[in-house]
Amino acid sequence: MTPPDTVWYKRWRMELSPLPRLAVPALPAGFRWAAWSPDLFESHVETKFRCFVGELDAVVFPETLGTRAGCRGLLQAIVEHREFCPEATWLIARGREWCGTVQGLAGTNHCGAIQNLGVVRGYRGLGLG
Repeated sequence: MTPPDTVWYKRWRMELSPLPRLAVPALPAGFRWAAWSPDLFESHVETKFRCFVGELDAVVFPETLGTRAGCRGLLQAIVEHREFCPEATWLIARGREWCGTVQGLAGTNHCGAIQNLGVVRGYRGLGLG
């Protein structure tokens, strides 16, 4: 029996098999991709925090997406995961500002997973996600 104060959130999972080799998608004019580099770790943390703070995901996962420290711990766990895929981990920039982030995992049986995908408020609706 579900407690009366329980709140349910719908989560989506998309699967595509077999996984095709995808090209890096084009971004709108003025935006650029920045490939994963350990030197950008703190930029990923800050961008992840800015993408999720105050959003539903931070409510559902407050320990990992609701604070900078949580975002740092989550990213560290992703990077240390045996299925971490640097080739599927990117930042999106406009000028010198980071405005989007994605982290990917390479699963078994040639399947992959997007661990997190976020776009900073103010940059949403521009085709970045």
